[in-house]
Amino acid sequence: MMEWNDYHTRVTIIGLYKVGKNASQIYAILKPLKISERFVYRTLERYRDTGDVVDRDRSGRPRSVRTKKAVEAIRSRINRNECEVG
Repeated sequence: MMEWNDYHTRVTIIGLYKVGKNASQIYAILKPLKISERFVYRTLERYRDTGDVVDRDRSGRPRSVRTKKAVEAIRSRINRNECEVG
């Protein structure tokens, strides 16, 4: 069974919008999914602005890379520095 997520909800909202439903009607139909009215309005606004429902790029600092290789490289550097100081 496929998990229902925000993307699927957004696609459903746009589908209802394309068949002529307005934001209030869409919210009333999808209320059992426990989505907020604001989510419906924002999804429709995003669709009108971009023509798509995918998440926008986020601003801000990207997450650090935490791969096993990167962790080991840092760990060996710390150990090397401890040997030089101590």
